[in-house]
Amino acid sequence: YPYESAFSPDGKLLAVRKENDIILWDLSKGDTAGEPLEGVSQLRSLAFGPDSKTLASCNSDGLRWQ
Repeated sequence: YPYESAFSPDGKLLAVRKENDIILWDLSKGDTAGEPLEGVSQLRSLAFGPDSKTLASCNSDGLRWQ
């Protein structure tokens, strides 16, 4: 089961943490959007920037921008 998730402000993407990866879903296509973002351990939260193109993830090591 996924743990953390976030919708982009424009409603087009959904970011979901699954184990140590972040999967981006293109909601208009109902499919993944590119390759998973790998190597995310101990993720605590996800958030999109207002432009819907920037994704921030926070884990025990700090903040990371995608």
